[in-house]
Amino acid sequence: IAAGEKVKEVVAQELLTSHKERLGEVKCHGCGKRLGMKDYRSRSVVTEAGEVRVRRAYYYCEECKQGIFPPG
Repeated sequence: IAAGEKVKEVVAQELLTSHKERLGEVKCHGCGKRLGMKDYRSRSVVTEAGEVRVRRAYYYCEECKQGIFPPG
């Protein structure tokens, strides 16, 4: 059973962190301005297999003062 739990944990981690940012152009939802990536942000996600750290690209519009995490 422990081996099965470890496999679930590894698979969950891979699914949550292996995707690359598959984005063309990211635009602000408020003004429509094209955004550049500001940095990466991390957070914890609790899955059935346990807690996993996820790192995502973070974009910020200086004009609207809004940040977004577009889907990858």
